[in-house]
Amino acid sequence: MFKVIAGIYRHRLLETPLTYTIPTMGKVKEAIFSALGPSVINQKVLDLFAGSGALGIEALSRGAKHATFIDNNSLAIKCINKNIANLGITQADVIQNDVLKFLAKTTEKFDIILLDPPYDNLILYDETLKLIFQKELLNDNGILVIECKEIIDLDQYQQTYQRLKIYHHGIANIIILWK
Repeated sequence: MFKVIAGIYRHRLLETPLTYTIPTMGKVKEAIFSALGPSVINQKVLDLFAGSGALGIEALSRGAKHATFIDNNSLAIKCINKNIANLGITQADVIQNDVLKFLAKTTEKFDIILLDPPYDNLILYDETLKLIFQKELLNDNGILVIECKEIIDLDQYQQTYQRLKIYHHGIANIIILWK
């Protein structure tokens, strides 16, 4: 069990589909949302490879207006649905779908995109980022948060963002791009 770090759901417990995913650790979540600060408030969030939904739920707890959770694993979807039901969250959509298929079809734009695919699949990072940037799924002044083990080469996307910051926390690296 993990907890929501701050906001209206602070200290509330979240279940995790332990057989499927390794949730973002509390100190990493805290670092992400400390870096984002009040820019989360009233934003539309997309949580990709959502797992337990912990990142999107943290955003909602801190004032995001809506979150869309995407994962292709049925255990993860059940877990996300249970977590949002336990917290009484209504401003969320939970979609069971392959992330790349979802991104290829959607025309919806988001203010914050949270990207946390399995650490060992660098190709998945690359394919996901290509779709996000090619389809311009991030609104103007949007923020992309990437959690990864290895630092990802983002040189090809330099013209699509204004600022980049990298944070290191144990084996986790957090890359935040501001459009």
